[in-house]
Amino acid sequence: MATIKPTDAGPRAFRYQMQPGGRLVAEGTPLQFLISRAFNSNNNEQIAGIPAFAMADRYDINAKAPAAARAAIGPGMGPMNMDAVAPMLLALLVDRFKLKYHTEERPVSAYVLTAGSRR
Repeated sequence: MATIKPTDAGPRAFRYQMQPGGRLVAEGTPLQFLISRAFNSNNNEQIAGIPAFAMADRYDINAKAPAAARAAIGPGMGPMNMDAVAPMLLALLVDRFKLKYHTEERPVSAYVLTAGSRR
């Protein structure tokens, strides 16, 4: 069960929050951010080919997790884990936005942490 509405135009901060009982509330959230959350990614290099409009278009979402997902966290037990939310959000984007995607391996930038020598 979910409602998705375009956010009124104009600059403003956005909110993305999982609430107790398995409810997702997003206000003024850029589509690009929703896509990155759906793939549980914090790295812009991991998701390629997002169209320019996805960086500007913002949406309000009010969704409740399916009963099976809510049962896993129990009534009133607190917010859902983001790993549990990602598949729900991806399914919502595929259904409502007709999102198409594929996965592939690509080289990305990374940092390596090494122990230094003591002098």
